[in-house]
Amino acid sequence: MRPRLKLEALEGSGRGTASSVELPGLPCVIGRSKQCELRLNLDRISRQHCRLRHSGKQLLVEDLGSTNGTFVNNERIHIPTLLRPGDTLHIADYAFRLVEDEHPGAGSARAGRAETLAGQTIVGFTEDPTGFPVQAPQFYEILNEARIDPLATLHETVDGSAEVLVVTACSSHPSLQASHERLATMARQLGEEARYHSIVRQAALEAAHEAGIEQQPIALPVDAVEIEDIQLLLNELADLVTRFKRLRLALLVDPTGLDPETVRQLPEALREIGIELALLRTEGSHLDIPAAIWVGDAKSAEPRPLPEFF
Repeated sequence: MRPRLKLEALEGSGRGTASSVELPGLPCVIGRSKQCELRLNLDRISRQHCRLRHSGKQLLVEDLGSTNGTFVNNERIHIPTLLRPGDTLHIADYAFRLVEDEHPGAGSARAGRAETLAGQTIVGFTEDPTGFPVQAPQFYEILNEARIDPLATLHETVDGSAEVLVVTACSSHPSLQASHERLATMARQLGEEARYHSIVRQAALEAAHEAGIEQQPIALPVDAVEIEDIQLLLNELADLVTRFKRLRLALLVDPTGLDPETVRQLPEALREIGIELALLRTEGSHLDIPAAIWVGDAKSAEPRPLPEFF
């Protein structure tokens, strides 16, 4: 006989009362809908959010196309994923720990009732003790609705011969005001690096096109993980070159931690689609790549909206 399991809400975020729910028989769909075996009638949880089921002796959790994601041990899942007692399960931004229930029915909400945990806030996102990124639902709204404002800083090349506009961004979400650095960090924590940077590149080039910035190289941000799947990145960049023919585009790469041979191969691959390679000069980056634009210090400390450089 399998032990009874329950989801124990994590405490420590300062947003409401912790609680727990016993899992009914499996398979079990969790969500806001009354048709779910376990109903969590809470903001940001989808109507049918995720499913728990047995596979042999293992317990698997599967996301059902939810808006705000399902996460196991702080990693967003895209396929059925093993869930063990002690693991952390985030259903949107509600954090639970899977535990074996030694006393079923005692001190926990009854599973499957129509109003299970209705209207309660189980756990918040201000100081999540697991290290899960704060305000993840708002971040996904930023991605889904492209709620970012493209910015740029003006940099000199290392040899002082030219200037480069280095693209960054900030959030335009009313309840998540964040810099490019914070947004990029959240993207990495949620496995959304490529999607976030793609949205920034798109928004930046639209703003530069409208502003008529045609002479200065515009260095577009990229995450290291995107370079690992270089063909997908090149396809996107080729589309941008086609759409913004009058702009002088460069891809800004921080070579720190990247395979030097991969970085050396980038100039030719980018040149074939009409983009330059801009390398950020950092401590320890001593690669001999004459074809690259080596980007030095910013001429101004604060990023500014792209149209202000016109």
